[in-house]
Amino acid sequence: PPKTNPPAVVRSSNLCQELGQLQYIFSDKTGTLTANEMVLRFLSLGGIDLVSSLPAAPTDTMANQEDEAVGGMPLFVPANDSPVKGGSHHADVPVSAGATALKNNSVPLENLLRLAAGRPGGVSNAPRDSFAGLSFSESPETLRARSAAELLAVCHTVLPQMLHGRLEYQGESPDEVALVEAAASVGYRLIRREGDEVVVAVGAAAASAPEAGQGGKCPAGCEELSVRVLAVNQFNSTRKRMSCLVKYPDGSHVLYCKGADTNMFPLLEPRSTAGPEAQLANDHLRAYAREGLRTLVLAKRALSSSQASEWLAKFKAASVARTDRDGQLSEAAASVEQNLVLVGLTAIEDKLQDGVPQTLEYLRRGGLKIWVLTGDKVETAVNIGFSSKLLTTEMTLLYVGASPDGDDTLVVTKETLREQLRELTAHYADQILAQLPHLLKSTTDGTLTDANREALADRLTEAPKPSLSGMSALFGRAHAVNRSLASLWSPFGAPRSGKAAEVEATTLALIVDGNALALVFEDEGLKEALLHLGRVCASVLACRVSPKQKAQVVELVRQGVKPEPLTLAIGDGANDVAMIQSAHIGIGISGKEGMQAGQNADFAI
Repeated sequence: PPKTNPPAVVRSSNLCQELGQLQYIFSDKTGTLTANEMVLRFLSLGGIDLVSSLPAAPTDTMANQEDEAVGGMPLFVPANDSPVKGGSHHADVPVSAGATALKNNSVPLENLLRLAAGRPGGVSNAPRDSFAGLSFSESPETLRARSAAELLAVCHTVLPQMLHGRLEYQGESPDEVALVEAAASVGYRLIRREGDEVVVAVGAAAASAPEAGQGGKCPAGCEELSVRVLAVNQFNSTRKRMSCLVKYPDGSHVLYCKGADTNMFPLLEPRSTAGPEAQLANDHLRAYAREGLRTLVLAKRALSSSQASEWLAKFKAASVARTDRDGQLSEAAASVEQNLVLVGLTAIEDKLQDGVPQTLEYLRRGGLKIWVLTGDKVETAVNIGFSSKLLTTEMTLLYVGASPDGDDTLVVTKETLREQLRELTAHYADQILAQLPHLLKSTTDGTLTDANREALADRLTEAPKPSLSGMSALFGRAHAVNRSLASLWSPFGAPRSGKAAEVEATTLALIVDGNALALVFEDEGLKEALLHLGRVCASVLACRVSPKQKAQVVELVRQGVKPEPLTLAIGDGANDVAMIQSAHIGIGISGKEGMQAGQNADFAI
């Protein structure tokens, strides 16, 4: 990266020759395919869309000029004539609304200050003006806007620092910094942090002056909001949210919380998940995801003094626990992160790195299998997949444990997952056997009937049987070897035709959800079926996965594919270390997420 420019480091020079023999590449998305340069694009409050400087046309990094997608944004919805019910669709139906519709139905983000100040008339498209002398109202929209602005300015671990004569922010995550900078741009500027005290300058002057807050001073014409952060429940890959307990000067206590929608919505009070506003929030969430934006849910909970004191005692006891400290801290956080009130939604854009679409296209054309493992929502990941050319409009997308329309209410069980994999395996048996001929027993004429397809699907997805022992295990392994040897003499054991290679390279892509992966790794039959399906796909996209699942996916390919293929994993964050170490060759990017990935990799760049 330009700011630090660390040198490349080679820690395993004996692996250099293997770089030319790779078959599988496992990649993180954020900070690896994307630049990790976060910008807040949308903020949804009570059904109102506040938009931040959305350009008239998408940038070249997010949508290649040569793409045929309408408006430059590669947005797609399932075709109506999907060949496998609920399982796959052809990505050939462009959506023309996309960014233009969002922009036309939104108002400038600067109206957040207008709303928070209770300005008469509420939202407006007029330029920002002075808010001096305006009376503060207590309307619902005013309170919600004020809560959103204060949450963005207070609920984080960002540190303000004076660098080169300007106030800049340093944080653990680029997402956090982007949200703090967005709050500053609308008049809620973090100016200093001293111990547990967080000071925010509130007013139009704080929003308009780039030098506002220099030296930790409140700009003229602004009010100073000082709060105490009593406790912070840190973000981790399991919770996928963070929260902080704040005490205001008037003695009131508020718990602010932000995180992934799948983890946040179950924690909301019933009123926040029902009614027209909740429906609008879900609509906005899906619209943001279709734009390839990273979404967060903002929520809060008011606590009485006694509730706050009782919980703080539990939190402090967990903080000094000598055994299972992390577990006790998670339990303490879960005990207070309940009955939250929905405040709003944020959507952050992360642009692609330069040259990513061309690079992925060359790798696919070269026959390498690319598996992208990300923690993002399905819709967000799919749209980044199209813009990066990991996915193409000619591909048929196979969804496993995920909904093409981003329906998060989809309930996945082992049985529904087994049936879904069975249907997909039966439908695409021709492609699977063209690539993996050893899966079919020798036949007299080499034909593949519908009965054979169904039998193959049943065999690959069957539930695990009790383990064999002694002579039974020996004869079982001998039978498996004989079956594999017999398949070599079958017409399906012949070298792959050009048509088969074309099928592999262009037509299939697998989209799998993290919840489905959790079930897959508990069942040998599901693991085998998913692996065989993934092997015949040109690209695989795993969404909402944990760091542990990233490593499990790499191990699945290494142990399940015979002969064992050469694998490479690349990532830029601490959550990618397990994946990097599980592959034959690990590449760590020393970027905005820190140096952990580079320090645990064979090659650091």
